[in-house]
Amino acid sequence: MSKVIALDLGKVCININPEACPKALGINSINSRKEYDDLFLAHELGSKNSYDFIEELNKLSSKHLSMKDVSSIFCSIICEEIPGMSEIVCALASKGYRVCLFSDTSELHLYESLSKLSFAHLITGGVYSFETGAVKPDRQMFMEFERKYGKPVLYIDDKEMNCAGAEKYGWTAHCFDSPERLEKVVQGL
Repeated sequence: MSKVIALDLGKVCININPEACPKALGINSINSRKEYDDLFLAHELGSKNSYDFIEELNKLSSKHLSMKDVSSIFCSIICEEIPGMSEIVCALASKGYRVCLFSDTSELHLYESLSKLSFAHLITGGVYSFETGAVKPDRQMFMEFERKYGKPVLYIDDKEMNCAGAEKYGWTAHCFDSPERLEKVVQGL
C-alpha cells in the first residue's frame, strides 16, 4: 500500500488573499479584471512564463511599476501558514507517510508558499497545474500524480468539487475545513 498523502496548498497549508494583487495594481474595471483573470489562469496553467506574465500584468496595472514590484505584489496573495498544519504534516512524516503537494498554482506562488511554510522540508514532491497544463479536478492532474507517486492514501483539499473529482477517480478525499478536523482524520490512518 502506498504511503503517500496528496496535500493541496492554498487554504489548506497556507492562507491566500486572491484579491490582494488586482487591488494593489489598481485593476478595477470589469474588462481589466477579465484580462487579469485570463492572464492569471494562463500563468497557472504554465502557458505563460513568469517573466511574460509579470510584464503583461504590469501593462494591465494603472500604476506601471518595476518588474520586481509587480512580482512582489503578485506574491502578496500568499499569506501566512495555516496554524496547526505544521504539526499535522510532522505527525504524518513521523508515521512514515510521504507528503506531496497537489496544487493549482503558478511557479511564483509555489516558491513564495514554500518560503513561508515551516514544514516545507517535509514536502517530498508535488504535482502542479503550471507543470501539467490542467487544473483540478481535471483527470490529467490525478493521472500525473499517480504516475509520479502512485495512488495516495489520502487527498486533502478545501474545494468540494476537487474532492468529488478525486473520489470519482477512486481516491479517498478529505474536504478540509479546519486543522482540528483533519487531525482526527490523520490519527485514524
